[in-house]
Amino acid sequence: MARSENVEEIVAVMEQQQEIARVQEGGSVGLSMLASTPENLERIFQAGGIEAIVSAISVFRGDISIQKEGCRVLSQLASLPMNLPKISEAGGIEAIVAALEQHKEDPELHREALPLLVILVLLHENQ
Repeated sequence: MARSENVEEIVAVMEQQQEIARVQEGGSVGLSMLASTPENLERIFQAGGIEAIVSAISVFRGDISIQKEGCRVLSQLASLPMNLPKISEAGGIEAIVAALEQHKEDPELHREALPLLVILVLLHENQ
């Protein structure tokens, strides 16, 4: 299990090895496990985790595991309102829409992604 001090390390590895699907999936799973406390949500934000997750979702559109884990982490990060603009600025809306289009028949992805997408779109429209 990932330890809380690994947040920055996980994000750094995801950034350094953006082209390796297993690294992106493992990083997403690790961040999801760590995103259970407000302190770690803040650390993920500060370490560039939002950008790393959106990048993974964007690069590996065909990989349903990365899509699910990435959307799960973004949903967890969205529980802190300060993270919502950053998710949107990082291309989160576009990445989530592309994931949903690519994997129309996956109910688990839809459960993770749709509530977040609604929040992000409403935020975007109110700016």
